[in-house]
Amino acid sequence: MPAENNAASARLFLALWPDAKTRAALWVARDLVARTLAGQWVKPDNLHITLAFLGDVAQARWPDLVRVADGVKTPAFSLTLDRAEFWPRNGIVCLGASQTPQPLLDLAQGLAQGLGRAGFALDDRPYQPHLTLARQGHSDRKAWALPEPVVWQVAAFSLVESRLGRAGSAYTPRQAWRLENVEAIPGPGSVG
Repeated sequence: MPAENNAASARLFLALWPDAKTRAALWVARDLVARTLAGQWVKPDNLHITLAFLGDVAQARWPDLVRVADGVKTPAFSLTLDRAEFWPRNGIVCLGASQTPQPLLDLAQGLAQGLGRAGFALDDRPYQPHLTLARQGHSDRKAWALPEPVVWQVAAFSLVESRLGRAGSAYTPRQAWRLENVEAIPGPGSVG
């Protein structure tokens, strides 16, 4: 958990956080998409798929958050990001999957239900998994197939802290949970 942050709260979200190999493949896909679109591109270290956005979470609530994540039982899965999308309403350019794996939906739903029972306020819109590549994008196309899909072997999900700075947001994974047996993977500043 955000132990080195001495503040009484931290801006947190739960996400699929890519390993180095997947992050490199995502960056190649991003470069292909960037050739045809304009936008404010997300930094490579910030690429992720949000499972649940929590916002500012008081330090006293962090153990509740960890208990919820500890309780989610979902198997590892493969996610194929095979399409780029432009969402004109909010200017988002993202990667998506034409087939969303059921374990991904189960993971997001399990987290949402557990967080709701624990009293965390969440977005009530239906879950739409996507990996944001750019904000304030512009495109005449709404969706198109990627020439080379990114296949992501998802074996964990992470608790991530977001800090706003002059150069934009910086995301730092604080703790991760393996999906195979859903055991906590200690991270910097993790809470037991």
